[in-house]
Formats: sequence, structure tokens, C-alpha cells
Amino acid sequence: MNQISLAIRKLSENKVESFSQQLKQADGYKLVGRCKSIAELRTIRPTMHGQRILVDAYYEGGSTGSGEFMADLQDMTTPDDGGACIVVDGDNSGRWKRICDKWYPEHFGAYADGVSDDTQYIRRVINYASSVHLSPVNYLITEEIELNKSQKVKGDLNSVITQSTFGRGIFKVNSHNCSIDGISFICAEAKRKLSESLGNRINGEVLRARASAIYVCSGVDGLYVDNCEIMNFINGVFFEGGADLRWRTNIPRIYNKNTFTLDEQDQENDGYWSDSI
Repeated sequence: MNQISLAIRKLSENKVESFSQQLKQADGYKLVGRCKSIAELRTIRPTMHGQRILVDAYYEGGSTGSGEFMADLQDMTTPDDGGACIVVDGDNSGRWKRICDKWYPEHFGAYADGVSDDTQYIRRVINYASSVHLSPVNYLITEEIELNKSQKVKGDLNSVITQSTFGRGIFKVNSHNCSIDGISFICAEAKRKLSESLGNRINGEVLRARASAIYVCSGVDGLYVDNCEIMNFINGVFFEGGADLRWRTNIPRIYNKNTFTLDEQDQENDGYWSDSI
């Protein structure tokens, strides 16, 4: 019995030592079902199809972008989009797919601190999901973001998108039946440069359309805007090809529920809508 006990004890010790050594490997966290970041997730090769793992945060030590992922060993083609699909490094070694029913820019790497540029991360989530939610934070962007499919972008009334580049808008709507709700739009540089642009007719003709919080392309209908505050932009909503091209300012501008919906007749008659309520 003593020999049997010693053998069992030795076997257990060997397993513990082996497990300890495996934990020290680059992909060791897969053994406990979690990892520290998306960057680390890219180093963890799934051992079976359907395997699940938890990610603590998008960036190691951060507090956003966490979530659950499932291994897909059958998909060999979907590219790494930085949020919904994470491709394991080396020789097409598998993919981790995020399990999620509400998509946020933070899932794709947005810092959401009002300082770092979140343009590419908001574009990523909008390109992936038809319905996007915004956290009650300030997202800083430097470029215009295009809505090129039927899209819903919903904030929680405390969500802010700040455009740091004067002369550029927030959203360019290039598809029917888009919805924008519960967001404050701010142009950070407008207070300093608004009078300069208004005084220059040549530049003003260009900026009139581009310095709009929401730019609506010609032919688009079914736009719905609700509970949005727009500050420091030359135009609130600019309708491309509109008949009424007059300068107006909107500091601030609030769209309340059912203030307007855009159809072809509205677009033809109104041009762009940026006067105060």
C-alpha cells in the first residue's frame, strides 16, 4: 500500500508540475479559461472547436472591451477585425469570435477617454454591426465617419462625440433608414475658427457642407434623429443638393423626439436643417 500511495503521490506531483509549466507558456491562460487582453488572446491557440475564453479587458490593465470569445477552427478566411474576430498569430491557427449582443466601440479598441483618437475604432464597430451602442463617455474623433448601410447608432443621452478637426463633421449618412439617437455632437475647434470661416466666402462654400455634425448625401431618405444635442458646428444637419443654401448657426441645437424625419420631399424643399427650434 505504501508503494501504491507513493506512486499516486508522485504522479500527482508530476501533474501539478506539468500544469505549472504549461501555465508559464505564452498561451497558458487558456488552461484557466481567461486572458488579460486582446493582444494576449492573439497568442492563444485553441485546442478544440467551440472552446471558450474570457478576456479581462481590451488592453492589459484596462477596464473596457472585456468579453467572452468562442474558438472557431472551421473558419479559415474571416480577417481579424480587431473586435468581433481575432485571428491567432501564426499559420492560420484559428479564430476567436466574440460572443456579444450589444456592440460598443470599446469592443474594437476605443479608448473612450476624450483624449485619444477613437476614429478607427468607431469605424470598425459601425462596419461590423448594424446596431451600435455608445457608452456615457466622450469619444474623440479626427475624421468623418460614414454610415453606408441601414444603421442605428444609439447613445444613452450622456454619450458625446467630439470632432477635433475643424471643417469636418461627425457622421456622413450615405444609406436609407439610418437612426441616430441620444448623442451630443461637439466641434472642439469651432469657437476659435467659426468667425474666420464665415468671413471667407471661398472657403465657406466648402466648409458649409463639411462643417456639419450630420451630412446627408443626395437621395438618402428615412433618416431619424432623436435626442441629439449639436454644438459649435456651422450646420446641424446638411442635406446635399438642397435648394435652400443659406448660412445658419446652431449653438446649441437639440432635436427632440419626432422633430423630423427625412424623405425625398423634405430633402428637395429644405436643403439643410440647422436653424434653432
